[in-house]
Amino acid sequence: LKLQFLYFIENFQKKMLPALCLCASACIAVIPNFASYDSSLWMNGERIHLKGASWFGFETPTHAPHGLWGNKASFFLDFLQGNGFNAVRMPLSLQLMLYDAAHGYVMDDPNNEMSSLQLLDFLIAEAAKRGITILLDMHSLDDNGSNASPIFFNSNFTTADTIQGWVRMAQRYKSSPNILGIDVFNEPFGGTWGEGKDTDMNVFAEQVGKAVHEQGANWLIFVEGTQNSPNCTKPFGNITVSCGYGDNLLGVGTTPVTLPTPRKVVYTQHTYGPSQHNRPEFTAPNFPSNMPPIWEDHWGYITTTAPSGPAVVLGEWGGPPTGPTLQWYTELIS
Repeated sequence: LKLQFLYFIENFQKKMLPALCLCASACIAVIPNFASYDSSLWMNGERIHLKGASWFGFETPTHAPHGLWGNKASFFLDFLQGNGFNAVRMPLSLQLMLYDAAHGYVMDDPNNEMSSLQLLDFLIAEAAKRGITILLDMHSLDDNGSNASPIFFNSNFTTADTIQGWVRMAQRYKSSPNILGIDVFNEPFGGTWGEGKDTDMNVFAEQVGKAVHEQGANWLIFVEGTQNSPNCTKPFGNITVSCGYGDNLLGVGTTPVTLPTPRKVVYTQHTYGPSQHNRPEFTAPNFPSNMPPIWEDHWGYITTTAPSGPAVVLGEWGGPPTGPTLQWYTELIS
């Protein structure tokens, strides 16, 4: 289980279990109202804090979360619950959303009686029993990995196909009370923002959000940053800094994502430290104290300049907590 995707918490699980009402078969499922405003996430009017993990695999040729070949889902979900996690980001591919697939060997379904999406049904329900929410993530267009999907369309899938993939998910899971929301497209490093092009991530997010909400799925819409649009390369002290994949939310300042359903937008950046990237800011003499102004420029400004607006949620970060990466972690958390 890759714990790359981390949200910070308080005691969200204590609120989640009663709200989801899935602790016994006699319970009637109640769909919570998740919202994003005042720079925070809310559930039924109460501020919530999340601690989560990405569980990769559905977006790969195995078409199932990794690790299920060696342990049942209960092993991982019990671990998450026991360690205070209350959210799982579940990466998927558009190909799987549209066409389903047979999955590789998993201990919960050794005879492949379930399809891949039926396995997802099972995992969502099992997570709900433990008060764990699910963030559905379109991580790639097909099984070839996220680096092969720089933007939300290619020669095989149109933007309309991509939106239809999310419509299918809304139709399938709109009655699942523990679906927190959707991450509309992972790290669109080939995307633009507010340029009036068919690659504009902000427009795509608006189209997806509207389509999903029209299906009756009252979900939060998580929107990642781009990389190079708007241009974010600039000097910080004596070094020149650029943005990474999913790290550039500068466009929100002039062209925010707007949905017909209010208080549903969540901005979510990805940022990694020295263990993952060789970047000039990590070797600056004043590292790691040089990092907060960079983060503020790329995405922190959103809540600074509009504190009553949408939440900004750290979507991916990771690496071993040692050496310079530990310094980077400490600065980021503070």
